[in-house]
Amino acid sequence: MMSIEPTLNPKKYEILADIFINYHDEERLTDYISYFDLGLPLAYAANEQIVILTADAEKLIEDAWRGLLDALEIQDTGFDDIDQMLNI
Repeated sequence: MMSIEPTLNPKKYEILADIFINYHDEERLTDYISYFDLGLPLAYAANEQIVILTADAEKLIEDAWRGLLDALEIQDTGFDDIDQMLNI
């Protein structure tokens, strides 16, 4: 049986940062972006390596990641970018 590897943290940060910067007009993400108003900018800061994440910050980012999967009604199968997630 083939195992599916989930998306690794650096890629999660990149995807969430992309949403934070570029996807405010994506209708199906409006509520998501509003709700995760801390996790998304933290992911951006982590992606740009301008912060050192605490355990609490990592939890906020992980919550934002899980919230994204829920909002899109998909499972984590190892994503490379947000476009791949939106096209499922």
